Amino acid sequence: MSERTKGKGPCKNDEMGKPGAAIPFSTLAPGKNLWYNGENPWKGAVFVENIVYGTSVTPEEYNRLRMAVGWYELSPRQARDGLAHTPFVACARVDGVCVAMGRALFDFGYTVYLGDVVVDPAWQGKGIGRRIVENLCQAVLDAADPGDTLMFFLSAARGKEPFYEKLGFEVNPNATAGSGMRKTITKA
Repeated sequence: MSERTKGKGPCKNDEMGKPGAAIPFSTLAPGKNLWYNGENPWKGAVFVENIVYGTSVTPEEYNRLRMAVGWYELSPRQARDGLAHTPFVACARVDGVCVAMGRALFDFGYTVYLGDVVVDPAWQGKGIGRRIVENLCQAVLDAADPGDTLMFFLSAARGKEPFYEKLGFEVNPNATAGSGMRKTITKA
């Protein structure tokens, strides 16, 4: 591990959030949030004071969230090792229960892959997924050097493309990029 990346891996304490301060004023300020309606910064705002944002998810929480949205369950080893080798994890907890999470795989050079951004269906539509993506992107940017250009990639679940477009992601193919592609292989 180089000096540049030393100490920039997963953080096991929930330093990103403290109870009662999970949604700071700046998040609801004009021009800073999807909830802002252009007139009154408080009109239509959703206040959920018991959401705590953090950086630690257990393999069991990871699989529970995956299954809650209809994704397949990973083996305990896959979930454990996948999280252990993920440099950046973001999560949201309500009363101690993980209701959303996301992962960012970063080569500490140029390429970032956002994976497993998932919000429990009961908590969707409250801005939690947006905050998870923003927290992941900021964590990666904090690990980069000033002036670095990073390329963030993801594979959106069908129908979720508009969510990511609102966060600045572009649908492929487009004028500069071909279709995203993937291949799934199950080892026999």
